[in-house]
Amino acid sequence: MKKVLCLCLVFLFCFMAVGYAADEAATTDAGAAIGNTAAEAGDETSTTPTDVAADLFGRVEDGNYVNEFIGFGFKLEDWHFYTDEEIDAMNNITKKLVTEDYAKMMDQIDMLYVMMAMAPDRTNINISMRNLGEYAPVYEMLGVDTIVESSVDASASSLTTAGCEDVKVEFIKKTVDGEEFSGLLTSYKMLGIQMSSKFIMCIRDRYLVSITVTGLEEDAIDAVFDKLYLIK
Repeated sequence: MKKVLCLCLVFLFCFMAVGYAADEAATTDAGAAIGNTAAEAGDETSTTPTDVAADLFGRVEDGNYVNEFIGFGFKLEDWHFYTDEEIDAMNNITKKLVTEDYAKMMDQIDMLYVMMAMAPDRTNINISMRNLGEYAPVYEMLGVDTIVESSVDASASSLTTAGCEDVKVEFIKKTVDGEEFSGLLTSYKMLGIQMSSKFIMCIRDRYLVSITVTGLEEDAIDAVFDKLYLIK
């Protein structure tokens, strides 16, 4: 049961981070004003990768996950990497666990699950992306720090709407190879099981990228983040 719940909460948290909560931050008055300015100025410099399989999904080499598009790699020996079929199945199970309204919101936001893997202790890692399309200038001008910090309340509300209890959300900074990234640390209960999640966010081209780790213990989550490195 805990294994399935850990996986479902990964989907839930990724949707919250890359979808609903980020939209809440970007649709503030400041974000709308920036969006209007960007639209007037036009956007001729940013490009979107078209070869999704080659550019976005990364690859596994000798137990390491490498994704040159987002510029990150993970040392994940002895982890189980989920197939597309397994990811689709878990996504469907997640929708059955959450409220009906939340499941509808999950269907409305187009997200790309680039990689998902589970450690022997049931700690999960997921990399998800969302193509921002015409809204990319809004997110880029606001900046990741503003987007993430502004999403704290929306994230707590999102998890509560999904059916989680005792929700706590905290803005954090995580350093990877000397570079600092903004993210959130959350704790919550679902079906009576205490869980924690931590994610960091970045923007790559027109994609909003979230790297999320979910597990039963915060120490186990930190141990996974210690395996993260930058590709230079």
